[in-house]
Amino acid sequence: MNEEQMDLFTYERRALRSAEVIAFPIDQRLVHIRMTARQLEVKKGEAADRFWRTECRRLWGRLQAEGFSEIEVRDQIAEFAEAVHSEMKRAAWATWKAGSPSGAA
Repeated sequence: MNEEQMDLFTYERRALRSAEVIAFPIDQRLVHIRMTARQLEVKKGEAADRFWRTECRRLWGRLQAEGFSEIEVRDQIAEFAEAVHSEMKRAAWATWKAGSPSGAA
């Protein structure tokens, strides 16, 4: 058998693809998402609107302070909004399911 052994000390520089890394995507911050969803479920009308606007403004400021561009901030807030909405739907479904008898048509 005449196989060449790979030289472990040879370093080849290869072209790497660039990628954007977001350290903590906002839609993955589950605790914040769930707390926001619970607050929105409790508040109604203008109080809910005011709470939502305040949360979005806080988030906007925090993301800008972390160095995100305006486009990235908008994208992150849209993802956060979708995550909160999904959490509210999940919670409503779980509540309905818990009150519904199994197998009922």
